[in-house]
Amino acid sequence: MRFITLGVYMVIFWVAFCLVRAFTIVVLVLRVDRVALALRGKRRRPRVLYLAAFFPGNAGYEGRVRSWAQVLRQSGFDTKSRWCLDRQRFEDLLHQSGVVVGFHLAVLIRRIWHCLEAPGFDAVIVRRELLLFNDYGGLFMERLLLALNRNVALDFDDDISVAKREPRPVGGFGRLMLESGSKFDDCLKVYPRFIVGSSYLESKVRSRNPVLGSEDIAVVPTCVDAADYPLKRYAAASGERGTAFGWVGSVGNLKQLDLVIPALEALSREHPLKLIVISGEPFHRNTSFEIVSVPWSYDTQGASLNLIDVGLMPLCDGPEERGKCGFKLIQYMTCGIVSIGSAVTTNIEIIEHGLNGFLVWKQGDWEVVFREVLAQKDRFEEIGRNARRTVASRYTFCANQARYAEFVKKLCEVGSLGKQR
Repeated sequence: MRFITLGVYMVIFWVAFCLVRAFTIVVLVLRVDRVALALRGKRRRPRVLYLAAFFPGNAGYEGRVRSWAQVLRQSGFDTKSRWCLDRQRFEDLLHQSGVVVGFHLAVLIRRIWHCLEAPGFDAVIVRRELLLFNDYGGLFMERLLLALNRNVALDFDDDISVAKREPRPVGGFGRLMLESGSKFDDCLKVYPRFIVGSSYLESKVRSRNPVLGSEDIAVVPTCVDAADYPLKRYAAASGERGTAFGWVGSVGNLKQLDLVIPALEALSREHPLKLIVISGEPFHRNTSFEIVSVPWSYDTQGASLNLIDVGLMPLCDGPEERGKCGFKLIQYMTCGIVSIGSAVTTNIEIIEHGLNGFLVWKQGDWEVVFREVLAQKDRFEEIGRNARRTVASRYTFCANQARYAEFVKKLCEVGSLGKQR
C-alpha cells in the first residue's frame, strides 16, 4: 500500500511540477512581473503579502507574521497573510500513519494559488519556506514566485539549513523527485532580499550570497509587545517555597533541558527548587526535585512565564544552536524575570552578565552560576527591571518599527530595478 501511495504521489507531483515549470517559463517570456508593476501603478498604501509557514496561534506566525503585518498597517501599508493549513488540518495530515502525502499535496496546491496572488502586491514576504517539509522539485515554487514578483524577501530567525542537517544525502526516490539535499542553503542564493533574526544569520546569508548589497538584508530580532507580558513581582513571592526555575520552548527543543538537569539536581540538595517547563508536551525526567509541565499557548504564555523566578536558556555551542536568536531570553526579560543563558552568539548580545541577566560560558559552570544567582536574590527586582529596559530599547515591535517599515517600503519600491537572478 505504501508503494502505491508513493507512486500516486509521484505522478501527481510530476504533473504539478511540469505545469508550474511551463507556466514559469511563460511568465518570464511575457515579463508578467513588469506588466503587473505597471498595472499596480503608484498606490497610496502599498500592499504586502505574507506567505506564512504555519498557522495562527503558532509562535512563529504570531511573532513574525501577524504582529509585523499589524505594525505595517499602522505604518501606512495594506497587508494580507496566507497560510496553507489551519492547526487541526496541519496536525491531522502531518501525523497520519504512513507517508505524509496528503500534507505535501495540500500545501503544494495552496502554495500555487498563493503565488498566483503575488503580482497583485507590491512586495511579498516568505516566512521560512514556501513548501514546508518538502524539498522536492529543485526550488520550482520559489522560481515561480520570483517570476511573478521580484519584490520578495525571505524571513527566518533560525539556521534552518543546520536544523535540516544540510547537506543531506539524497536517496533513489529523492533523485526521482528532484530532491535537494541543501534546499535552504540553495534558497539563500536565489532570494534577492532577506529579513533575519540576528547578525549571525546575516553573516550566513552573505557568505552564501555575496552579491547582496547593504540594503538587501534587514536584521530584525523576533520582537515582543511588552503589554502582553505582565511584570514579575519578586517582592510578593514567598521565600519559603524555594526557587522556581523555568524554561519555555517548542517540543523539539525540550532536549536542551538535559544540559541543566544535573546542575539542578546538585543544587536541589541544598536549596528547595522546582523546574517549570512551558511547552507543547509534558517534560519528564527522573529527578529528586519537582518538574511542573505547563501547556503553552500564545494567549496564556505571559501569565505562565510569571510562574518562573529564574528563566533558563541552555544551549550547546554547535552550528544549530549558534543560529538561535535568543527569543527565550527576550520573553523572560520582558516579564522582568532574571534569566540565565548559555554564552552562545546572540545570547551574548542580549545579556550583560550580572546587570540584566547571567551567562554560562562553559557547560560545566551551570551549577556555579546557579549559586551565583541565588546569592543575589535580593537583587532580583533590580536585575528584572534592567532586563525589561533592555527589551524595551531593543527587542519590542515599537523599537524596531521604523527600521522594519523602511525596509519593506524600499522592498515595495524596487520594482523592475531589482536584481535579476
